[in-house]
Amino acid sequence: MASSNVNGSASGGSSGNAIGTSNELFSLGDDFLKMISKLFGIKSPYETIGMEYAVKIIPASEVPQVTDNIKSVGYKIKESTKANAGNGLFITGDVKAGEWFTIGEATGINLVMLMNYSNDLAYISPGSYKLTDVAKYTNVIYGAVKDPTRSVEQKFHCLYALQDIPAGGELSRCYGSDYWKQFDSTPGWH
Repeated sequence: MASSNVNGSASGGSSGNAIGTSNELFSLGDDFLKMISKLFGIKSPYETIGMEYAVKIIPASEVPQVTDNIKSVGYKIKESTKANAGNGLFITGDVKAGEWFTIGEATGINLVMLMNYSNDLAYISPGSYKLTDVAKYTNVIYGAVKDPTRSVEQKFHCLYALQDIPAGGELSRCYGSDYWKQFDSTPGWH
């Protein structure tokens, strides 16, 4: 037996997660959960994190100066200081806040591949991703040159230290709220 959904089109006999009568059919999906969250005043604990915790754009005119001042530090991949995070990326030399640096001689895609070993130490647990934690734990961001051949993308050039990182320190980069939300099943937090 066909019934009519909210848009007036016919639907088959099986309604899956849908509830309601032929005149009031809606899904128990994300829209419903968002509505309930708004209705009861539930706020997402995932704060919006700005680009200042992701990338620092190097103006084309400053690339030669930055390139001349890039510090190269060694690295080790070993167990992260964060429980259950797997391996982390640790540097073997000191880096001061405000310094441009690279890991070994890595640039571009090789740098991005190495940085895949860096963790986001600001993420504590589901529902706890706050700007204050990101500011406290994020110690490195990408240094990138705007790629004139693309509308949005940049070429990753090096890294930029947001804080002093001692030899043996673990690199921590911000993955962003959207990354962590995908692993959280709490209704309405997306």
